[in-house]
Amino acid sequence: MGNLKRSALMIAVLVMTAFVFSKNYYVKQILIADANGDGKMDSTYQETYISDKLIIISDEFSRSYIDDESFTFYNTSDSSYFKKTYEELEEVMNSTDSQLSNFELTKTAETKKIGPWQTAKYLGKAKVMDMEMSLDMYIAKDTGFPADLMIRQQDKMQKKSKNIKIMTDKIKATGGIVVKEVARIGGEVVSEKEIKTMKVIDKIESKVAQKPKGFKEMKK
Repeated sequence: MGNLKRSALMIAVLVMTAFVFSKNYYVKQILIADANGDGKMDSTYQETYISDKLIIISDEFSRSYIDDESFTFYNTSDSSYFKKTYEELEEVMNSTDSQLSNFELTKTAETKKIGPWQTAKYLGKAKVMDMEMSLDMYIAKDTGFPADLMIRQQDKMQKKSKNIKIMTDKIKATGGIVVKEVARIGGEVVSEKEIKTMKVIDKIESKVAQKPKGFKEMKK
């Protein structure tokens, strides 16, 4: 079950950011998941900075940089890093994509205000590693932000991931942003995420935009 939870979490994380905008954006959300596969649900805040040519994803354990050509991951816990082109990451991407299938998304009659956003509840269903996964998705429209703000990263990182593209296309078709999501496998909650802050910023601060120095490259 530990590997399954990590797979579900990775799929959720891959549906979080954006690419190619004329403005700069900042998104802060809370993530709750059994990231270590030890049965304990851990909470962490994740900050995402989005500009025309750079996406930065930062939490208390790591910082990732996504540009037009590569993905660079910094582990701030042990000061190590790795950098990969999308071609080099293709095997990992395909493995993640193959674990997801049969995604369906249905709107319900339920509405809920989450933070400043009025949301409609959607029910998502899919299979992850041949087990049933359900998703409670609270989607907000008329937020003042691009409807695909949180998922256009897929155009760069998941060009050949047809199952993930099917999922993201169906989410984009709602015309809104997933403000909150609860994922369950076999009826058990495996991850939750909720946007706390979403705003336009003048620019990404240099202390965030500059990649960390003094980190050692991870051994293969």
